[in-house]
Amino acid sequence: MKRLVLIYIGILAGVFVLFSLLGRNSDYAIEQTAWKVQREYIDILKDPKVVPEQTFNKVIRDYQKIIERYPDSKLTPVIRMLVGNVYHVKKDYETSREKFNEIIKLYPQNRGLQAEALSAIGRTYEAQDNWPGARKVYDRIVADYALTMAGLGVPIYIANHYKTQNDYQKTMDAYDRAITHYNALAAQNPDSPAEYNSLRYLSNCYLDQKRWREAVEVLGKITDKYGRPERMNIRTLDIILKTVNTVSVYQLKEYELPLQIYQDIITKDPNHPWKDYFQKMIDTLSTLKAKSVQVSPAQ
Repeated sequence: MKRLVLIYIGILAGVFVLFSLLGRNSDYAIEQTAWKVQREYIDILKDPKVVPEQTFNKVIRDYQKIIERYPDSKLTPVIRMLVGNVYHVKKDYETSREKFNEIIKLYPQNRGLQAEALSAIGRTYEAQDNWPGARKVYDRIVADYALTMAGLGVPIYIANHYKTQNDYQKTMDAYDRAITHYNALAAQNPDSPAEYNSLRYLSNCYLDQKRWREAVEVLGKITDKYGRPERMNIRTLDIILKTVNTVSVYQLKEYELPLQIYQDIITKDPNHPWKDYFQKMIDTLSTLKAKSVQVSPAQ
């Protein structure tokens, strides 16, 4: 049951991501039509068990009509993904996989979309309690679509799966593979979004394993290389620095580690656009250090 809930949460999150794309395209007509169907689909996701067969079929028919009417729209691949998701929620897993495989064949140049379709196929196997089938698909994503957003998330997803199964050895092995994988991707793609995303996932692996110092060191590297307005928004930077501070002070009981990270950044670039922000962090940590105050996770 818990796994099924997580799968539905994943589908729902995917739905909102897919529909967020609608507002980024000039196909106003298809947007308006799709939004009308979306409301019915969201209602289905609230409690699929009580939804009658005809409601599922109506949503599928409505999506198919959009596909037939706008076959060349940039939004049509999004609609095709939603059709596959409806079949999944309907528990018609075989048809769901057929629809996602169609997407893979129809859009050979869109590797990001292909990876998302494969991820969706993996979820159908998980919904059937067929982890070996899902794992085979996920391994394919890692091998062939490593730099897509779906591909980047798979190694740590596999580790988390084994963690929820309380399989200690497989969890540790999966994290080791994920760490090796993310380190390799970062090294192969310096100064790029691929490096940034790989390092973020790498830091999450270390945090999950309570390897606090390694996590802080990676987050420090991210902050040094990508903590600038043209590469990162201030909200993301704030999240990273709060993680660095909390882990350093509460878990490692060290103030010098984050202080050194922030001081090195503004020393290297005295005109850093966020110099005042880093200086504020330095002042706050220095004050806490002087008072020997330890920050709790809640703070």
